[in-house]
Amino acid sequence: MNKSGQRKSNLIDSVFTVLFLYGLLGAVYGNLHLFAADGPLVVSSLTWKLSILCAAGVFIYSVICRRTIRLRVAIAAIALALFAISDVASRRFGFFPPGTSLVELWYLGAAASLVVFFLRDRFSLERVFSLPVLILTQLFIAGLFLCLADGRLLFSDDHPSFLYRLHLLKEHFPSIPFYNPEWNAGYSAREFFPSGVLNVFFLSYPILWWAGDLSIYENARAYTLLIPYLFVFIVPGAIYLAARVLGTSRPAAVIAAILALGPSTGYFEWLLKYGTIGFSLSIGLLPLCFALAFRLSVDERKPRWLDVLLLLLVASMTLMWTLSALVFFPLVVFCLFRPKRSFLQGRGIKIFAFVALFLLINGPWLLTFLQESNVASFLKADTLPGSSVTHFDGEKRAATAAVAEVVQSSIRDTLRNALEGFRQLAAKVNPLLLLFFVPGIFLLSKPSVSLVLLSSILWLLLFAIFGEDLKPQLELRRMILPAAFLMCIPAGAAIEHLGLVFSKDLHCESSSAKRARGLFGLSVVFGAVLLSVYTIAAVYLNRSDEKFVFSTGLANSLSAAISEHGGGGRTFFLGFVLQELDATWWAAQDGGHIAPLTAFSGKPMYASDFYHTKWSTVDPIPETYRARGVEGIEEFLDLVNTTAVVSFKREWAKYCADSDRYEQVFKGDRFRLFTRKPSAQGYFLEGDGEVQTQADGLRVTLKSKRAVLKFRYLPKLRADSSEVKLSSTFAFTEDLGGGKTNDVEFIVLETTQPGITFRLSY
Repeated sequence: MNKSGQRKSNLIDSVFTVLFLYGLLGAVYGNLHLFAADGPLVVSSLTWKLSILCAAGVFIYSVICRRTIRLRVAIAAIALALFAISDVASRRFGFFPPGTSLVELWYLGAAASLVVFFLRDRFSLERVFSLPVLILTQLFIAGLFLCLADGRLLFSDDHPSFLYRLHLLKEHFPSIPFYNPEWNAGYSAREFFPSGVLNVFFLSYPILWWAGDLSIYENARAYTLLIPYLFVFIVPGAIYLAARVLGTSRPAAVIAAILALGPSTGYFEWLLKYGTIGFSLSIGLLPLCFALAFRLSVDERKPRWLDVLLLLLVASMTLMWTLSALVFFPLVVFCLFRPKRSFLQGRGIKIFAFVALFLLINGPWLLTFLQESNVASFLKADTLPGSSVTHFDGEKRAATAAVAEVVQSSIRDTLRNALEGFRQLAAKVNPLLLLFFVPGIFLLSKPSVSLVLLSSILWLLLFAIFGEDLKPQLELRRMILPAAFLMCIPAGAAIEHLGLVFSKDLHCESSSAKRARGLFGLSVVFGAVLLSVYTIAAVYLNRSDEKFVFSTGLANSLSAAISEHGGGGRTFFLGFVLQELDATWWAAQDGGHIAPLTAFSGKPMYASDFYHTKWSTVDPIPETYRARGVEGIEEFLDLVNTTAVVSFKREWAKYCADSDRYEQVFKGDRFRLFTRKPSAQGYFLEGDGEVQTQADGLRVTLKSKRAVLKFRYLPKLRADSSEVKLSSTFAFTEDLGGGKTNDVEFIVLETTQPGITFRLSY
């Protein structure tokens, strides 16, 4: 191509890049104003849509002319500068912490400028973005978080639930699922599969082993160490390796790893606020799994058996959150369209070996997951369990031909709402990823890497936009987070490229204008990277919009009181309990679930929802009993052998205080513990004998020929004696929320040898 043609090509690329990135800024952030919300409007709803249309026109023109169009990375730096002088940084519920202003960005940029200027003779990207710098950054972030924790137990939302699951796994693995009699008269402990906690258990086992018995509160505080261990060190390390496997340089891989410390503040919502550490770990490992799968199936370099082994290990960890399998659909399609490369040339045997070994290792738990978790009915449902919010298909099925116009309106509303919801999610993603991942795609070493990676990211974004309306119970809006982790790799390549371009300008001796441009460019880019680290540090210091809490010790003191005063039966939580324990104030739902209390206290308990499995307010005492007043309430409490109750609402505290059957023995915050005069029957509804709860079942001594135990009957229960016959009998109907109910059956035991002792378990 001659110089004139090259200039024309560069001009078309530059115009396309400007139009595309301008439209992207508007699509993600809406109206943009200079400096503050009341400043001049630079991006409006009309202009960004026109920009997207014009970019599409330029793209079509390039296709017609049979030329390859590329995004100019240097132009992306201009878009970053525009972003830097806009009002986005000061908006709430975005990527930056509340109260952030442009001043911080320019301070960081000025600091970067001074460093670059004084070290310009020795400046190189290999020194700035090196492994020691990455490790120092990780140590800095981890140190801030541990100083904030100060030895306390992280207790927001699902964190105590995951602590309890890790305790159960440590005690019982690999014998899962099992019959757990410690909660709600017995249940099938299968929550390890849908929660994705197994990957956390395997990777964190050294810390869990060091911590000792997690049923001791002081030891359980080691759970907090898992956050920096897994998400400050392991996950960025995995991103670094993924970038290297996909062919990026060391500086680009280090940049990707730094960005992966916090690709989105939405990631920290799920990790720190909601406590879904299994999901958070899976999506953090996913890029490495993707890179190894690409190397095995597509890469021009022939895979080794070591690659098969590494992929087997990483894939087993990643797919503990089963929805992560969706990420690999574009890669599978790519392989099917290029079968000679993927299944011949010595790859076929390795791919077959990987699939066979993966199914051999993971098949048993996947099969158990499908059977125990009733996945088919869960996926067929129109909504979350106990919720009244249906997905779009459910609405469409309910419509008739007479209201077709209403359905069309619903489609438009659904699309509008989906895009608006996606904008809210995308605004939480690091702007460096949004601005640089597409230009960076074109800088990756091989076209096949660029194509498959871009396809996978767009595939995930489609799920994030439309998945919530189709299947709300799957919470597919989260798919923007694995997409953000994948974006780190091309964004790292783009930032490195900018660094190289501006470094050359900085060292240009013949032009002071080029040196000034190089200094300014490096300042903007490095300032943005520093601001990313600053934002991540602020989140780990709990200075973001989404707060997390540590236990104040209430969980420990309440558990100790239950251990001392709980009696020989169950401790019953009166009323609907969700996340009130260790909440910041009486009307807040920012505390944690009560799941580990039975482990801390050593006493069996009963509550409406010790995990978060119900999506509406459900009272643990069925309506049929509550409708009969005091008599019905007391009858149900006897039915489940209640010897102590916990109240945290005024009406239940008054109920207990007004009865001679209750005596208050503990008060902590709004939680009160009352002892209750027990039923003479104990754990036997009929018959006589002795029952001892064990970690995975019951030890029973039967003194009569027939007995009914106040424990839930589950079909997989077995007695270890052939002299005992198991059956079930109806006990009561419990409310599941959303108008749904479930008939609870108690265990019926029959024997011809009274006095026999045996175990009931899976």
